[in-house]
Amino acid sequence: MSVLEKIRSKTGLLVGIVGLALVIFILESLLGSGGALFSGQDLEVGKINGEQIDYPAFSAKVNEQIAQIQQSNPNQVIDDKMKEQIIESVWSQMINDKVIKVQYKKLGIEVSEDELYDLMLVHPHQYVVQQLTDQQTGKVYEGFARPDGELDLVKLNQWVGQMNAEQEKFWKQLEKSILEVRAAEKYNNLIKKGLYVTSAEAKDVFIAQNKQVNAFCHEALC
Repeated sequence: MSVLEKIRSKTGLLVGIVGLALVIFILESLLGSGGALFSGQDLEVGKINGEQIDYPAFSAKVNEQIAQIQQSNPNQVIDDKMKEQIIESVWSQMINDKVIKVQYKKLGIEVSEDELYDLMLVHPHQYVVQQLTDQQTGKVYEGFARPDGELDLVKLNQWVGQMNAEQEKFWKQLEKSILEVRAAEKYNNLIKKGLYVTSAEAKDVFIAQNKQVNAFCHEALC
């Protein structure tokens, strides 16, 4: 069975994943309320691919994400809207780890070291640019910007070569995120190609349907 045929056969799984993602909205309400529903330590947030996700483990990941954001940008205000985005991001990441990455492995999807280097320092991925951009002003941080406000690759490379321990930790986390983003892009491209109908296939269907119409018309006239 070809790769594209495998993807077609798993279309139902993709639909299920989308449906599962809807649970995020419920999680946002529950976690944002801080109510008594999560006062216990053995409560279940949900299940992913049959695996139970407990609240303490999920909450720890959310807090870890918040800490990383505050570390990379101390001036960032974590309001309710931001927290909802973090909760959604963490849940999506867990789905990715427990469901999507399994499919990556089966399909042989990976990102090489050379490709990662290119996405980080040569032709920075949009996600990298976003992490080096002030979300309130929409401008690249001054320390990384050219006079025209765009990302300066020279400054970026110089900064990477002089990182301290905390900055290196941030950079490694960013590399991990880029690996995941790029793998997801490749997977989505395969899905699109797997669901694509060629002109030859469309022509075959048209001819077959046309023959059926002609046969029906012939019988009706008889």
